[in-house]
Amino acid sequence: QAGLYYHYGIEKKPLDKKMFGIFPHVAEDKKSMQKNNTSAGFGALFGRGWSLYKQSFGTTFPITLLCAVLPLFLLIAVVYYGIVLAFEPVLRIAQAVFGSLLESGFDEAAMGKAMETVLASFRDFNLLEALWRMLRVVGGMTVLVMLMLPVQVGCALILLPTGRGAAVYAQHRAIQGENLRFSEAFRGVRRVTGKLMGLNLAFVPVHLAGICAAALLAELAGYLPSGDAVAGTICVAAAAMLGGTQQLAVLVGLEENVWGFAAMGRAFKLFFTRWSYLCAGMIFYTILFGCGMLVCFADVWLMIMGVMPPLAIPLTVALALPLQQALVTAIYQDQRAAEPPVTIDIQENKNLSEE
Repeated sequence: QAGLYYHYGIEKKPLDKKMFGIFPHVAEDKKSMQKNNTSAGFGALFGRGWSLYKQSFGTTFPITLLCAVLPLFLLIAVVYYGIVLAFEPVLRIAQAVFGSLLESGFDEAAMGKAMETVLASFRDFNLLEALWRMLRVVGGMTVLVMLMLPVQVGCALILLPTGRGAAVYAQHRAIQGENLRFSEAFRGVRRVTGKLMGLNLAFVPVHLAGICAAALLAELAGYLPSGDAVAGTICVAAAAMLGGTQQLAVLVGLEENVWGFAAMGRAFKLFFTRWSYLCAGMIFYTILFGCGMLVCFADVWLMIMGVMPPLAIPLTVALALPLQQALVTAIYQDQRAAEPPVTIDIQENKNLSEE
């Protein structure tokens, strides 16, 4: 009763003796996601994941942006501006060519005009001066990147797994009807930060092995009649499996208090006993890779014409990762609800309480 009073404000009622057991419940919140039927169809699970994504977006998006995207973006920005300073004449040529193609189109005449622009730019090009400038900038950039390397390693080992755990925890609580703030999500996983870090390290060899296996299978698929389609399917399935199992392992750790290799094994067992995980992951990564061409084109325009580091890809990742987490969380909660309940021997518990 203390827990009910603390969390829900239900007043305590004095009892003659200790009461324990399994009791019927009535759902008062008819819109609660926990009230949805278990073992739902794939469409219902996808819709539930989308609802969870929208409900927890205000917390999961800034967490993902801070922990997963911002550290890598800072490193990319340093490298990009170093390249811009080192190859400024080349960048000006690229701007002229890219602008010419955008203005005239990508036909043969536009290509010829672009080549004339390139040849005209090389007439006043000083090779020795450009090489000396490039060496100075590359040397300074290398020193700066080496100084940033410990920060990047610390972010990868501490900030990234903690942020992933905080985002998963926020979505887990959102299913229960509680919208956490940014700081509350981090406080919720503060005591298991070390376990989240260990779980993240445990998945490193798994990811390396999975990437190598997918690359090998995709290379072998190239010899088939429809090799490109098969290779693409293999890559999407591998991304869905590796990303889904890691999110699932974090969920297992937070809800079942199982960590390390035990959480990894439990995650793979759950993933391969429910087809919805793979289907949701493949749909998610197919859409993500399909939008990748447009996103990459936007970043190419920013890097060449706007002289800015790539922004579209980091923002897309920050928007997409919480959706993948929400899909995995929705399927996991449905799978957990469909599992047979744990039987409790009430007589045995009574004897223990009397002792």
